[in-house]
Amino acid sequence: MSVFHLRHQGAVIGSLLRLLTSRYHGGALPEAPGPVFEQRIGPIPEGLVEAYQEFCAGDPGCTNLPPHLFPQWSFPLMVQVLRGIDLPLKKVLNQGCSITVNAPLARQEPLNVSSQLTRLEADAYRARLTQRVVTGPRTPSSSPAAGTEHLVAEVHSYFPLKRRPKGERKASGERQSPEGLQEIGRFKGPAGSGFRYACLTGDLNPIHWLRPAAKAAGFRAPILHGFATMALAYECLERETNQSLQRIDVRFTHPFVMPGEARVLLNPAGAVHVLDGEDRLLMVGDVAFRPASGDSAAAVEQG
Repeated sequence: MSVFHLRHQGAVIGSLLRLLTSRYHGGALPEAPGPVFEQRIGPIPEGLVEAYQEFCAGDPGCTNLPPHLFPQWSFPLMVQVLRGIDLPLKKVLNQGCSITVNAPLARQEPLNVSSQLTRLEADAYRARLTQRVVTGPRTPSSSPAAGTEHLVAEVHSYFPLKRRPKGERKASGERQSPEGLQEIGRFKGPAGSGFRYACLTGDLNPIHWLRPAAKAAGFRAPILHGFATMALAYECLERETNQSLQRIDVRFTHPFVMPGEARVLLNPAGAVHVLDGEDRLLMVGDVAFRPASGDSAAAVEQG
């Protein structure tokens, strides 16, 4: 039962509340890169990991943490980074992220986590920033900063500051599709998927599970979290290619309205597109697969 896992989300929910109560003053922004924030956390509860794997249609026999579960344990630290930046934090939008798996993270093991502001660009109308989140195993003698970089995520966020005048609005160019894209698999986002993911990760933004909140935000129905869309696509890629991802780098381009079904397209160079049932581009990016054991050939390179 998904709601049962809310008892593990106290730190994430507390962080969300701090975002909601933050105030924007329009002051000077800090330089990037910023300081490194560090935290030691205990093992992720096994029942939560199992339920999350079921949600994502992951391998139930895997003894490692799903890399795309990283928001669950790192969100409080990412909020700590944001709270030192004078931006309208309540309006933050998730633009995308990359995940690099240097080594697996074993389940039922404590973790070292760090987060750092690495990029910040702003003008009068919007701000964009990137945080680098590192997770490694915790050993008795290690500090959070000393942990091996088993998992590195870069999270890209967008903050609208004010509306551009009509005459200054930038025209969005037509996106060119890479050659050779072929459908390799599909995944579904049934009604209620947003609430399940919220209970499993603590991201309780109501636009993902309450129809009135979604409609108030301009959507016809609840939309799936961007990180959930990425997680489902990640598992689809590994399942359908029978390969392990070493890196994924994606941007979220359109909300996934639930219920719905998405198609995952891949080309030989590693370009990935995820489309909904109306052929709207939900997510675009690149992947690199881990070379097979004993294979000296390089993985599919990042484009």
